[in-house]
Amino acid sequence: MEQARLELAYTKFGDIRANLNDGLSQELQLYSYAACDVSRKSEFRLPFIWNQVASDLRCLINNFNAWLGRLQAWQAWNQVLTEYCEQDQWSLRIEFVEDVAFFCMMQPSGFADRTLEALMTVFHHANLTHKTAYQDELPTDKKIYKRIGQNHPKPYDFFEPRGEVRKTIQTLSEGWASASPLLEQLDSLNDADYQAKTMDFRNRASHSFAPNFDLGIVPKVSRRPGFTSKMVQRPDGRYDAIEDRSRRAVSYGYGELPPLSSSEALAENKRQLLTARKLLFIYGALLDEVDKKLSDRQGRTDSNAGPTAEERSKSLE
Repeated sequence: MEQARLELAYTKFGDIRANLNDGLSQELQLYSYAACDVSRKSEFRLPFIWNQVASDLRCLINNFNAWLGRLQAWQAWNQVLTEYCEQDQWSLRIEFVEDVAFFCMMQPSGFADRTLEALMTVFHHANLTHKTAYQDELPTDKKIYKRIGQNHPKPYDFFEPRGEVRKTIQTLSEGWASASPLLEQLDSLNDADYQAKTMDFRNRASHSFAPNFDLGIVPKVSRRPGFTSKMVQRPDGRYDAIEDRSRRAVSYGYGELPPLSSSEALAENKRQLLTARKLLFIYGALLDEVDKKLSDRQGRTDSNAGPTAEERSKSLE
């Protein structure tokens, strides 16, 4: 596809995207950084933790806003593609579309992981400050000490499986009212329903071969170790195939991975984006709750505190 036609397609994209930005609902607008600049009344047991919490929140908002921008670009390109033949669509997808679509598809999982890390900091240090018997210990400490004992060259550089982190967060969140609705939203990110409707794109793209969008199949040969079967006669003379676990066997399947509908994937990804937005809002409410509980415990009554989560919500409407 020659340069002049690529430039014309990009001009069409710009016009469509500009129209998409007109009259957007609040849910599809950039997320405000107001919660990052709230003046907190309390202090954590360790210094600079509020700075870290504000930084984590700012990074999450950066991530959300970047995701939103690329989602809007993806939506605009989907409209542009309908005006071109299949061959030109391939060129446009390679040049403009695949990167933004790939970025969006990776966000639900990544956003969940980053939120879990931020929550680990908030809950651990809130408990350390607020709960008398709480100790400065986390489940990962045992692994770190073991790696140190084994003279591992990088004893601190590893990531816990998401399931283990989520389990730890559940325990740490006990006693915080905002935790339940927050974790409910968190569990809706990259959930089983989303994975099924997007053909598990994120995992396939990270560890194998992901489906294409709209055009092109991915040939697939699957290998499955198992056991052989033997035929066992019923009393009525018929036979059933019964698994024989005394004899191992390997079976192969041959097929193909069909393309993933770009418009359907976009719709599912947008729903995940809206979940992330709700998650950010409740996260702000959690920080307000932590600040209030800690300040009450510390006897602080600074009237120079920032707006509450409810007030921030109204200011965005």
